[in-house]
Amino acid sequence: MTGLINSAACTTVWGECAMRSFNSAILDQMWKRVEISKQDSDVAYFHDLMLLGEMIVKLITSCTLAGVDNDRDRQRYKIEYQLIRADGIGEWSRALEEALTGPANAHIIAEARPLLRELTESFVFGDASWQRVAVDKLNSSV
Repeated sequence: MTGLINSAACTTVWGECAMRSFNSAILDQMWKRVEISKQDSDVAYFHDLMLLGEMIVKLITSCTLAGVDNDRDRQRYKIEYQLIRADGIGEWSRALEEALTGPANAHIIAEARPLLRELTESFVFGDASWQRVAVDKLNSSV
């Protein structure tokens, strides 16, 4: 029996080049919406950026769960069960954290490991990795 979250898009993300090969019309449409709202007003721009962030968290969580294999303890099912009843982005964030660092981590398929390592790896200050550069830019904008 397959899990609740197992779309073809998530499955192809674990292919050769992860996000660089992930071409999504949904993301393109959301970026267009953000650009349009940027010209409209600051409030509309802020709300659309928040929606974009929520969508990205949900996509990453869904794709991460698609990379978790079924096991006898039903770790993947437990996380999916929580997401079905989720009433906010916090539940999705907790589900992602649980999939990356909890018991479900032991059941992640081999093809998904490199991408998930990018999400969980730590980097020192001044590192040239994209993760560290993104965090430094976020910190400098506050």
